[in-house]
Amino acid sequence: MRIRIWVDIAEITASLAVVATLGLLVVQINQSNDIEQRQAVLRQAQWDAEMFLLSNELPSILSKIKAVDGYDLQPWMERYELSYAEAASWNRWLTLMWRGSELDYMMNGPSNRLEQAIRNAANWPDQQLYMQGTFFPETPFFSDQFTDYVLSATKEVP
Repeated sequence: MRIRIWVDIAEITASLAVVATLGLLVVQINQSNDIEQRQAVLRQAQWDAEMFLLSNELPSILSKIKAVDGYDLQPWMERYELSYAEAASWNRWLTLMWRGSELDYMMNGPSNRLEQAIRNAANWPDQQLYMQGTFFPETPFFSDQFTDYVLSATKEVP
């Protein structure tokens, strides 16, 4: 009789250990998926920017196309005396930087650190030019949630 009780206790303990192990496995798989999702978004943003930033031809080609179609980066060209190719490269660089902030927001949610980083960036005129052309509801460049967060964080920035 005593042996049977110990066998039952051992079986229950083993079953609980299996359930706990499966629970931990599920948590680890979710964490791995989150990490992979972050890496995928960041890789895409890097690829989008690198293809342009590392090319000698793409900025020149874009300059020729925009000479015909119109310059959407005119504010940078005028304020900083940049060529269209230079303005486009800088715009791509800022996009990569803001994609990193969006990724931080999407994966970790709002934080004082991120909000302060956004405010600090928004103090610079080149960032303000970028934000004016990007963070509007009619320009779905970033997610609606991140756009709302940026606009809220920067509403008091001069």
